[in-house]
Amino acid sequence: MIMTKHDVFLFVALSVVLYQVHGFPTTERATTTRVPGCYMNGQHYALGATISSGYDPSSNWCYGTYCDHSGSVLSWDNFNCHTTLTTTPPPTTTPMGCYYNNKWYAPGTMIEKGYDASSNWCYFTLCDENGNLLNGDNFNCKTTPPTTTPPTTVPTTMSPNHAVG
Repeated sequence: MIMTKHDVFLFVALSVVLYQVHGFPTTERATTTRVPGCYMNGQHYALGATISSGYDPSSNWCYGTYCDHSGSVLSWDNFNCHTTLTTTPPPTTTPMGCYYNNKWYAPGTMIEKGYDASSNWCYFTLCDENGNLLNGDNFNCKTTPPTTTPPTTVPTTMSPNHAVG
């Protein structure tokens, strides 16, 4: 019996159908879809989900497991987890004073002062009583006033020929 192209095609098609219908093995692999997340004890957890958590009041210890964002189960713990921290709220108004070189200064504070000997210049920065920055300078600040010497008197002597008499 000679098979035509059409006969070969029908034979191949029928063989494929028979394999698929009767469960004969095929060369295709079964594909499985895995839902993103973690599996623990047969249970699925979404990415980022808490799996378990607990607290031991006798030691103030918190612990647990969670599904991280890459699908791994991670354990965590925290000692002193229920300790309450007290914080002072930040002031709602700007404090009185001066802000200079990234620092606050109270009113009336001399912030800096100096002297440049090469130019005989004195300078200062002060936070005044109203919270204003004052910059001052004085040229010739270390000049000493001239000293005056009192006049000296020289006693005059009289000769005996000039005696008053």
